[in-house]
Amino acid sequence: MVEEGAGYPDAKERYCRRLGHPVPFRYCRLTADSTACSAIGECWAGDPEVRDVAAKLSESIPKNPAPPKSAQLYELIRRAREGGSARAD
Repeated sequence: MVEEGAGYPDAKERYCRRLGHPVPFRYCRLTADSTACSAIGECWAGDPEVRDVAAKLSESIPKNPAPPKSAQLYELIRRAREGGSARAD
């Protein structure tokens, strides 16, 4: 979990490829589940003022992210066709 607090360059902005518009560093640092965005390290790598902080935050991100929605949907369809449980894990 990423900590709230001073010392972060939260006001700096950068274009977010996922959202399609600029977002402040705070948005990247604190997502809905209070963890850093999984792309924070690569997105902020070009900014020397933020690079080290972003790299440190990216180390705390779990390395086994949830499968993409398309993979989850594929699995649900496959299970339904086989007559198995349609519940995704």
